[in-house]
Amino acid sequence: MSNEKTAYGKLSYEYSIGAIKSSAFQPLSAEQLARLRDADYATAVKLMSEYGYPPVGGGVSVTDSIEKELSDTVAFVRANAPDPELTDALLFEEDALNLKIYLKAYRSGTNTDSFYMTEGAFPKELLRICAETDDFSLLGEDIASSLEGIDKIDDPSVISCMIDSAMFAHSLSVARKKKSNALIGLLEEYAIGRNRLTALRLKKLGRKITDYPFAFLSSNDVKDYYEKDEGKKESDIIADTSKALEAAIDGLEYDEGMGYVARFCFLKKNEAAALRLMFAEKSLTSQNDADGGVKNG
Repeated sequence: MSNEKTAYGKLSYEYSIGAIKSSAFQPLSAEQLARLRDADYATAVKLMSEYGYPPVGGGVSVTDSIEKELSDTVAFVRANAPDPELTDALLFEEDALNLKIYLKAYRSGTNTDSFYMTEGAFPKELLRICAETDDFSLLGEDIASSLEGIDKIDDPSVISCMIDSAMFAHSLSVARKKKSNALIGLLEEYAIGRNRLTALRLKKLGRKITDYPFAFLSSNDVKDYYEKDEGKKESDIIADTSKALEAAIDGLEYDEGMGYVARFCFLKKNEAAALRLMFAEKSLTSQNDADGGVKNG
């Protein structure tokens, strides 16, 4: 597909939205997800292919298929969206994951050649170099500042939290600099949800939230939600955060700018996360059934 441009020589959001709507990367419908959930492992694998995911087999696993679909989607959006900085701001999770893999692998002496890493905003080779040199200045002053001192930290959980926070803060900063209200709102809702779930996990472990400031993403009203969630059931908090983010995403369906692009990316990323969990559960069930058959036999 050739990139249609405006009279000013740049991609337009009108073109981008049209390209997304006509692409082969449409998010799975509720009905399709339900069919996948209800199917056994083998049937679900076949359905995945029917729904447009790369076929499984010949050395391609379900995980490979899910990650390939997501990487191809990210590459498609980056090629068809008008503002590269805002598009890259959507990929903070992918960049954080890739950097964590490289940093932890380097410190443990693990080879990353067999790792499948999703397409992010920063080139993987650049992230690898930063991890191996403990120099993050090539990622920008703000990220480097957020990761200052990480070379002296051994706790994997703290390292992960620092990287997550650094990448997220960078994306939110870009959205604010560009005055993209749609993206700002979506990122802030994402942060509130993440922070509420982090607070919930810490409380379940009997730990004080104030002792773990590094575990939380930046957000304007983080502290308010800790008090509002006091006494609530765990299931209700989880449901609330999920509904709030879904509502924020759904609210961008008719946005005629970056909001629609952001909505599409978040839907596909959430879809990938749901499929990873779904197939992990199916794999475990299949293994348990097989073990049960062996024991009963």
